[in-house]
Amino acid sequence: QRSSMDRRSVHFSHLDIELGGHSFTWRALDPTSTPRLITNIVLFFICIHDTAFVPVDLAWNLPTTQYSHASGIISLSFWVMDMILNFATGYVKDGIVVTDFRRIAIRYLMTSFPFDFLLTSVDLVAMILDSAYQDEAFTKSTKMLRVLRLNKLARATIIFQRSFSRVKLSSSSWTLLGLGSRLVTIVLYMNHLICCIWFWLGDVSADVSFTGASWLGLKSTAADVKFRDLSSEYQYLTSLHWALTQMTPGSMEVTPQNSIERVCNILCLLMGLAVSSLLISQLSAKMVRVQTLNHSRLVEMDLLRRFLSEQAVPRSLSARIQRQVHERASISKPLTFQEIPPLALLPTNLRQDLACAVFAPWFLQHTVFFAWCIWDDALVVTLAARVAELEAYSPDDEIFGRLGEAKRVMCIQAGQGKYEHHLRRSGDAPMAIGDSQKSKPTDEDNSELVGHPNVEVSSGHLFSHVALWCNWTYAGSLSAIGVVELVAMKVEPMVEVLRLRPDILEKSHYYAHTYSLMVSMPEYAPVVDLDIAPARVLMAMPLADRRNFSEVMLFAMEEGMGEASDMLRYGPSIPRPTTNQLKLLREELESGKCILTLGAEGQLLRTVLLCVLKIRNPQGDLLIELATHKKGNLKISAVLPGSKLRDGETAEMAMNRVISNDLPEMEEHLQLLAFKDEEQTKKSNQHGIHTCYLKTTFKMTLKPNGERGRASVHSHTTAGSSSTGGAAAINKLTSSNLSRSLDEMNIIFKDLPNDGEFVLFAWVKPAELGLLSAPSNEAELKAWLKTWMMKRQELSPRYGNFNVLA
Repeated sequence: QRSSMDRRSVHFSHLDIELGGHSFTWRALDPTSTPRLITNIVLFFICIHDTAFVPVDLAWNLPTTQYSHASGIISLSFWVMDMILNFATGYVKDGIVVTDFRRIAIRYLMTSFPFDFLLTSVDLVAMILDSAYQDEAFTKSTKMLRVLRLNKLARATIIFQRSFSRVKLSSSSWTLLGLGSRLVTIVLYMNHLICCIWFWLGDVSADVSFTGASWLGLKSTAADVKFRDLSSEYQYLTSLHWALTQMTPGSMEVTPQNSIERVCNILCLLMGLAVSSLLISQLSAKMVRVQTLNHSRLVEMDLLRRFLSEQAVPRSLSARIQRQVHERASISKPLTFQEIPPLALLPTNLRQDLACAVFAPWFLQHTVFFAWCIWDDALVVTLAARVAELEAYSPDDEIFGRLGEAKRVMCIQAGQGKYEHHLRRSGDAPMAIGDSQKSKPTDEDNSELVGHPNVEVSSGHLFSHVALWCNWTYAGSLSAIGVVELVAMKVEPMVEVLRLRPDILEKSHYYAHTYSLMVSMPEYAPVVDLDIAPARVLMAMPLADRRNFSEVMLFAMEEGMGEASDMLRYGPSIPRPTTNQLKLLREELESGKCILTLGAEGQLLRTVLLCVLKIRNPQGDLLIELATHKKGNLKISAVLPGSKLRDGETAEMAMNRVISNDLPEMEEHLQLLAFKDEEQTKKSNQHGIHTCYLKTTFKMTLKPNGERGRASVHSHTTAGSSSTGGAAAINKLTSSNLSRSLDEMNIIFKDLPNDGEFVLFAWVKPAELGLLSAPSNEAELKAWLKTWMMKRQELSPRYGNFNVLA
């Protein structure tokens, strides 16, 4: 039972509703959410329509048409929907969005609800009476009531301005154009209202004035007809022309004909004087501001020219320097927190919310950071507020350079970077989280420079993660392609934050240890500066230590984000699999068959790591695993030899295991040429989430007889090198026809430990691999293998009875 204080502090931030056997949660809308934005924009245009159409309708007393009736119904419907949404839309108080339904309702009822209800009720009653009664005087009275709707324009204008406040108009010219367009629009709308008022006065003032005349009784100079007898369109254009002449030094034939019109003319002249002065002053002030902003740049360019002249710099070089400075100074870079002084005026809680909104979506896409923030949901706010910062780079700027010290974990927010690997690291790399001494290798401490293809680092890619786990100096350089905005997380304050959370440090210790070992492996040398995939690090860890990360991912799938608001708002979208799918995932995780990680776009992935051997003989043929025979069943595979990575294995370890267990006779005759990492994601209905296959393909060559090599990553040679000669007693496929190829195929037979189980290998042409693996050829291949095995049984009875192949 709750105490009285607990009962008073209950908040209804969401409602659980059951409808038709389905349950769903209705949460209060954020005032800046997409549904509210769309509703406000629609209401804004409805207000513009009403405020432009109602004055014309009142002045000219237009008859009710289907269009006016339909527009009235649409307008009324949206205003009623707006009132309903106001009861479900939060509001901002002291920088915090209030989402409690009860407080929202009380606030709305005590503020704008009475006036909204009155206006909507008047509009509804007027529409009903307008349809029921056709009396002209009554209809005109109901139209007058609709003038009260003009107050909605002010609110809609504010909402519309807030909705588009995020539109980037960094150019001074665009800003000046926007101000001019806004002022012209206001002036035109004011003239529209004056135009309607002027015509209405001309229509009614003749009956109450001393002269008994009005401007509508004047004759048009274009036709000898009174303005009163001309068409409504011509009357509107004439009235608008007269209104514009009151604010500009123009003239026309229409003049006031009675005292009421004369007073209106005088007031319009005074208003025109004020509006014209305001328009000119606003445009002048904006132009002065633009010139002031450009003044500092002009002064800096003058100083540069003076310096180049004083130092007698050659004219051609001086021109190139000035041109380059001018081009780079004109580049508009994204703003950072340090460049916006007003942010320092915000209270702490609002600054933290802002930091979470900017930074949290980026670092929560990484598996390790996501796990940390699930273990401690308050860590999201702390990392965003104390560790992260924004940085902006111009084209070709260096983000980090070779042999520079890695002190930040970074993520590109907008733009692209170009990474070039210059050298291969050697030696150990102590952990940054621990208290190990920092190493400062130089060019002499590293192996020779090696060229690698450039890698493009795209938006959303987290890199330099090695800075968190190791004391590292970069082996390559990263430069900006175009304008780049990135999120940088400083390692030193991050480590200080983690030291206050020893449970997270303890769970992450073996990850750091494994990462620091993997950075010294040559197979990861080209990617260490960017990031070793978390899936590869986790798979190289013992199963018991890996469970810390696996269990937190399962928890996120089973329980969701709960009420952890920061994780719910900024974290990735986690699917909710069925009970059977969760059970299957748990069994695979506990057995070490797979791991759970986050993909590049933040989606949860069932990740499987594969090692594949692409072995060629000197004639260019490929070694494939043709078929396996286990438990009495023959299974056609026709794939490259390989295996899934096991607990505590890296790709290199798995490669050596496959060679030692399946191809021991070739172990001393294989030479590694290169390796390639590939990633493929597929939808898995069986598991309820996507499955990501991380495959490392090792390209190897079989040396001629008498030459020996080592199946090790450390035996890199140039990819273009090749050997000559042949391997004894190994034939190759010589025809693309399946029957002929099978007849000429020489099978390599490999016994398995269990009695009666074996694997069949064969050499094939690269183009014939697809022919053998095609499902349509499986039956013919099985029949051929049956015949082959029967012949082998006759030659070698020790292999037992193979009648099970039938």
